[in-house]
Amino acid sequence: LIEGETGTGKELAARAVHAHCLRRHGPFRVVDCALVSEANATHELFGAEGAFAGAQNGTLFFDEVTELPASVQPKLLRALETRELPAVTGGKPRPFNARIICATHQNLAEEVQQERFRKDLYFRVAVARVRIPPLRTRKADLALLASHLLKTLGAQVELSAQTLSLLEGYEWPGNVRELRNVLERGALMQQGGGGSWLELLIEPAARKSVSKSIAQLVAALPYHEAKDRVQTDFERQYFAQVMKECSFDIKLAEARTGLSMQSLYRLLKKNGLRLKDLKNTEGLG
Repeated sequence: LIEGETGTGKELAARAVHAHCLRRHGPFRVVDCALVSEANATHELFGAEGAFAGAQNGTLFFDEVTELPASVQPKLLRALETRELPAVTGGKPRPFNARIICATHQNLAEEVQQERFRKDLYFRVAVARVRIPPLRTRKADLALLASHLLKTLGAQVELSAQTLSLLEGYEWPGNVRELRNVLERGALMQQGGGGSWLELLIEPAARKSVSKSIAQLVAALPYHEAKDRVQTDFERQYFAQVMKECSFDIKLAEARTGLSMQSLYRLLKKNGLRLKDLKNTEGLG
C-alpha cells in the first residue's frame, strides 16, 4: 500500500518497485478505481481480458483504491486471499500470479473507521505500507528534483540561487507534479519570450498565457498522468475562484458547488487551499 498526497508520485513509486523486482519483464497494468463501474466491474477486473489477466506474471496497480465500489471490494478480497480469479461466465476459478500494489491519497485507516472501506480488505492490502512525504516537508530535495525534472523535460532553465530560494518559499500543494508543471510552463514562457518564468509563482495570471500549450502537451502523455495533471490544475483553480466569488462563505460555496460541506472541506484541503490564505491573497485576512 502506497499512501501520499496527490502529486507525490505514488504511481512512479509503484513502477519503480516493478522495475526492480523479478517481475520486471512482465506487464505493469493500472486500474483507475474511480473509473471501475459497479455494473461491469467483474468483467473489467476478473474477465478473460480483464485487469488481472493482463497483469499475469507482472504487477497490477490499483490507483485510488478507496474509490473502488463497495460491492466489488469483497470480490477483490477473495481473489487476493485465494490467488484465484472468480469464474465470470461459468467454468472453474483461474489462478493468477501478480504483485498487487494499491495507492491512495486518503487516510485508509480512517476510511475503514468511517465504514467506507472494508476492514478485512484494508488489512490484506496494507501488509506492507509506504508513505511518500509531501514536497513541503522535504524542500532540501527541491534542487535535485528540479534538476532531474528539467532533464526529463529536455528544458534549459537556469536554477539560480534566486530561483531556488523562490521555489523553497512556496508550499507546493500539488507536490512534485506541481513542481514539474511549473518548470514546464517556465520553459515554455522562456522559449516564447513571455517574460521571467519566476512570475509563475509570483503572478498567477501568468499561468493563463500557456494554458493552450499545456493542453496540447498533455495529449502526448499516458492517460492517467495527463488526467491527473489536468485535474489537479482544474480543481485548484475552480475552488479558489468559487471561494472568492462566494466571499469565502463555506455555506454559499456548498450551495454553489452542489457538494456537501464535508466533501468541500476535503477537496479544499486536498488542493492545499486554506481559507485563511485565500483571504490574505484578497487582502481580507
